[in-house]
This record gives sequence, structure tokens and C-alpha cells, in this order.
Amino acid sequence: MAYTKIFAIRVRLDERIAYIADYQKTTQLEEMLLGCANGEKAEQHLFESAYNCQNSQTAFREMIQTKIRWNKMGGILGYHVIQSFAPDEVTPEQAHEIGKKLFEKLFAELYEGVVTTHLNRKHLHNHMIINSVSFVTGKKYHSNAASYFYQIRAASDELCRAYGLSIIEPTDKGKSYSEWKADKENRPNLRMLVKRDIEEVLKYAKNWDDFLDKLERIGYEVKRNRQHVAVRHPKAKRFFRLDSLSDAYTKEKVEQRIYEIFQYGVARRKRQTIQYHRYPYHGFLCNRRKYTGFIALYFRYLYLLKRGWQDKQPRKISRFLVKEVIHMERYVAQFRVIVKYKIQTPQDLVSCKERLEAVVQQKVEERKKYYAEKVDSKEKIEQINRSLQCIRKEIRLLCQVAQDVPAIQEQMQTVMSSKIKFSKEREQLDERSKCSSRPSHKRDDAAGRSRG
Repeated sequence: MAYTKIFAIRVRLDERIAYIADYQKTTQLEEMLLGCANGEKAEQHLFESAYNCQNSQTAFREMIQTKIRWNKMGGILGYHVIQSFAPDEVTPEQAHEIGKKLFEKLFAELYEGVVTTHLNRKHLHNHMIINSVSFVTGKKYHSNAASYFYQIRAASDELCRAYGLSIIEPTDKGKSYSEWKADKENRPNLRMLVKRDIEEVLKYAKNWDDFLDKLERIGYEVKRNRQHVAVRHPKAKRFFRLDSLSDAYTKEKVEQRIYEIFQYGVARRKRQTIQYHRYPYHGFLCNRRKYTGFIALYFRYLYLLKRGWQDKQPRKISRFLVKEVIHMERYVAQFRVIVKYKIQTPQDLVSCKERLEAVVQQKVEERKKYYAEKVDSKEKIEQINRSLQCIRKEIRLLCQVAQDVPAIQEQMQTVMSSKIKFSKEREQLDERSKCSSRPSHKRDDAAGRSRG
């Protein structure tokens, strides 16, 4: 089983070459001495190969000469590729041969490099250092996800199959870093919110077209006339293909789920037992402190967002706030700062920011004195640095508050207006249902009395 990875080298290319060409890691010293003592034929005990340069000792100098010749000394200096094998799966000779063939297939025509096999671990592994600048064309090698998956990893897997070695087969689709981090921290992300809406719409859809129509009714933009149907959330910038969100969202599987829901009904969720706690309150509720200004605004806003933050059975929130659930941690940090300094108005915000900036300037001047002393001042300097880090973070949060407050106020007004509109429509529907439910003879008697 070969595992591959690649790193960009931005500093000290010479040290990286010296590391992979370490004599103690690339030689079978004990076996070499034992074989010579027994008079056996000497085999290969040094697993090191150089391409387009004399050897590993001259490789760095030749790579630098190539960069100088093409006037490309800046940026990434080279790349470090590692190819690891499972323990006891290959011999050192096989591992080194596979590493050489991998380099020859991908880099040998255009780039200088060194290939070594390290034997100091239970799992044998190859190291490759590649010059970032081609000695033939002068162009730089650009490493990205496509070059790794479709060139380096694909070529390594192909060589492992040819040698009868195992390879790592992907079990599912990969995730972006933001989605992986959100799943790890148990907080919602945009893909999760889209899936939640799709699951909700599936409960009431009659067929595939009705499913897409209902997505459009709740604000989604749908691309239908294409091989892969894509949807875009009202607050999102790009479209998501349904089959990329989950394998269960293909047309055939969605129709099958709709049929099963229609046939057997939606399974009711198990009711969770809620434990209530009674806490004593001393005082009068009429005398409690009321929040105003920015604190009240953030308190209400976070209350609405928290309804969509819960992992287990989250409550429905306004569609105008769905996108903002992702940024809840940002708003919580801002709320803590404005509560700490009791900021209610924009004037309070500006004055608090000025006070903190003055404190920062004062601590910087104090730190300069300690730097000048250079004796028994390391702990004091570290203490000042920690306090400066906290204060500067609070200043950044206050700047974010000044930027986010207008948008939060606008969203709150939109949510409240939509809520009022919905309540009025609900009242009208209730009145119509009451009128339609009245008995007909009572309506006739009322009409007769009015004519009389």
C-alpha cells in the first residue's frame, strides 16, 4: 500500500536535500558489513539516485544554477514528494526501483531531482526532491489538487498494481476544508443547510418536478435543463449539484424516496423527554434590567440564530437568516465584547475603541523600555505581549461590530416585517375558515333578519 504526499519547499532547499540523502537512513550498514565479513558478493546497500545532476552532493548547486540561468530565484524553490509503503510489503530494492520509475515518469524529462529510499523505519519510504524550475524550458512546476490526484497519486497507484502491491481505494467523496472543519466542530455549514431544506421538501413532494417546484417556492434557484440538476441557496454565491451533495439526491433515488413516503407515510419522530429545573428567583421581575441599543440588538439576533444552530432536530428559522447561522461564532464573540464594555450606541463604540488604542500605545511604549534593558525582562515582555494580543483582538471585534450592525438591523427589520405579514395572512385564513364552518340555517336566519 503506497501513500503519497507532496510539500512545497520555500526556504533552505539545501537542508531538505541533505535530510533525504542522510547516509544513516539510506544504507543497510549492518548487512553490508556482515556480507563483507563473510566474503559474500556485495549487493546494493546505498539507495540514492540523482537525475539530471551528478549526485546528491552537487544537486543543490546545479539547481541554483538553473534558477539563475532562467532568472527565477524567488517563490517556491522546489517540491518534496514522499511515497510510503506498508510494513513488510516491499524490499528496499523494490521500493527504490518504484521510486525511480515514478520520478522518471513524472519529472525526469524536465526537472532535476534526487530520489532516496529511507530504511530507518518499519515502513520503507521514498523521498524525492524536485527543482521547481525546469532546466529545459525554464518554466516552473505548479502543484495543485489536480496534479496530485491525477498525476502523482495515479502514477504511484499504477506502479503499485504492476508490482502486485495494495493501494488505498477512496471510500467516499472528499470534503472541502471549510465543510470538514464545520463537521469537526459540530456547527452548521451551507451544504448542511441546503440538505436540511431538501429533506424538508421531500416530505411533501409528489414527484420529481413537484420537488423542484417546491425548492423554487422557498427561494432556491434551480437549473433543470442539464444532465446534473443544480440548486442555489437564496444567500449563496454558487450552485450545488444535487448528486454532489449526496448520492441519495439523484433523480431515481429521489423518486424512490417520494414513492416510499407517499406509500407508507413519514415516520414520526420520537418525542424527547425534557427535564425541567426550577430555580428560585429573589426580587421583583418589574425591576429587572432591560437591554437596549447594541446589546439588545445582538441578544435578539443571537436568539433567532441559535434556533438553527442545534445539531439534533433544529427548529425552523427565517429563510432570511439561514446563511447567517454559519457566522454565529463571529457574532457571539462580538456580543461578548459589547457586553464587557457596556456598549449601547455608536458613540460608545468609538470612545471604547479610542480608549483601547490608547492602552495599546501605552503598553507598546512600556515594552520598548524593557527591550532596552535586556536584563531580566523576558517574562514582563511576554506578559505585555499576551495582553496586547487580547486587546488588539477586542479592537478588531469592535471594528467588525461597526461593519455588521447596519446589516443586522436591516435583516431584523426584514424578519419582523415578514413575520407581521405572515400573521396577517394567518388571521385572514382563520376568519375565512370560521365563516365557511358556520351552519347554513344560521346564515339564512341572519340574512332574513337583516332583510326584515
